[in-house]
Amino acid sequence: MIFICHDDHSDTLIAKIHGVFTQDDFEHTFIPKLNQLINQHKQINLLFEFDHDFRGWELAALWREIKFSIEYFNSINRIALIGNSNLLKWSFKLLHPFSQVFIDRFTHGQIEKAQAWLAIG
Repeated sequence: MIFICHDDHSDTLIAKIHGVFTQDDFEHTFIPKLNQLINQHKQINLLFEFDHDFRGWELAALWREIKFSIEYFNSINRIALIGNSNLLKWSFKLLHPFSQVFIDRFTHGQIEKAQAWLAIG
C-alpha cells in the first residue's frame, strides 16, 4: 500500500510504502501524482519511505518500476530511499548501477538528512 504526501510548492514527492507495493498502487496512486508534479516543475525529486512492515513488490509492480526508471529518468533529479529492510538494501544494490538518476539510501530516523540531500540537487 502506498500513501502520497506532497506540498504543492515543493518539487519533491514523498511516497510512504507499507506492506506490499502493488501494480495498482503504482498505476493508480503513484503515477498520476508523479505526472502532476512533473507538469508543474519539469524536474522533480522522489523520497520513498519504506515502513518497517514493507514486504516487497508484486512482480508486476517491480517490472513496472523498472520501466518507470527508463520512462522518467529525464524528469527525476534525485531519489532518496528510506528504510532498514534487507529487501530495500538488495533492490538498491540491484537497481542503482542501471539508473542515471542520483540515488541514495537512508535509514529510518534520517528523514531530515534525506530531505537535505534532495535539496542539494
